[in-house]
Amino acid sequence: MVVQQAFRGDAVLWGLISITVVSLLSLTGAAILPLIKGTSRSRWMNVFIALAVATLSSDAILHILPQVLGVHSNHKHSEGSAEADAIIVDHEEVPGLNITAVEHDCDHDHAHEHEHSSSQKEVLTKLSAVLFAIYVLYVVEFVASRGLRKRSRKVHHNDTASNNSQNSWADVEKPIDQIINGQAKTSSGLSNDPVVFCGLRSTAVMILFGDGVHNFIDGVAVGASFAVSPRLGLTTSIAVVCHELPHEVGDFAVLLESGLSVCRALVLNLLSALTAFAGLFVGLASINIESALEWLLALIAGMFLYVAWLDMLVHLRAEVTNTDPWYLTLILQSFGFIGGFIIIFVIGWFEDDILAL
Repeated sequence: MVVQQAFRGDAVLWGLISITVVSLLSLTGAAILPLIKGTSRSRWMNVFIALAVATLSSDAILHILPQVLGVHSNHKHSEGSAEADAIIVDHEEVPGLNITAVEHDCDHDHAHEHEHSSSQKEVLTKLSAVLFAIYVLYVVEFVASRGLRKRSRKVHHNDTASNNSQNSWADVEKPIDQIINGQAKTSSGLSNDPVVFCGLRSTAVMILFGDGVHNFIDGVAVGASFAVSPRLGLTTSIAVVCHELPHEVGDFAVLLESGLSVCRALVLNLLSALTAFAGLFVGLASINIESALEWLLALIAGMFLYVAWLDMLVHLRAEVTNTDPWYLTLILQSFGFIGGFIIIFVIGWFEDDILAL
């Protein structure tokens, strides 16, 4: 096993900056919730969640999985180029050195670099087709199911005409499955939960504990990614930031509904975000354990895809409101899908130019 430096200065610096930004997102709930009310909240959340789905999926498929499979592995070549460059610099000190042969090797290295870059872009393009197919199938299913949802809402409207004017927006904010099963809680229900720890109600404790674990995993993902390369660290950080935004807004709303004051909810949310720093150093340290980094990245890719497709995407499919036409909802979601994909794709396509800055 080749022992590598676990805590490289650049990896630690950029990792700390990224985790600090992610942690500060715990404050966004207080900033955003007062600005988006009523129907506009549902519309903005459509964009935010779709953006999170796209960045998580794109990072996992376009960057993390190719790294696990060795497609993006070019460290050995870079080291070879550096050695050749060092030989050229010191050639005057070596009598009888065949400069022509060295220059030929350097030309070969640069040609190989160009070939490797073209191969990476080809892989990036082909994997983008996977994401495109998923998006097209989502749109087809979304459009095909609108008729069924419309008829279902019509029946529901006829049965509850006297209450719709008071409860329509609240029903829109709840997942469809919970509405059907009658399991959705109201804000008064949350405020009546028992106090279990330091004046916190059970719902608030579960939210904060879940946030702490969630943020620790995010920190591990960012740390492991920066341990590989700045490019992978950047794309993973963007994916984490995008999926933390709607997550933090939703959690902050639940904390307020559980009876916490705005100030106390902010402080507790920020404290739970600090676990990401511990996760960061766990991720950075994984590079010193043989094969651990590759396995860790594979697990991270799986978690990203699970959160994107089986958590957030399911929620998006239920986000067809009574006030907005289906095509407006689809346009808002598509804006988030396409925007998130473009961000991650551009970073991969112009990786060499970005690293050269």
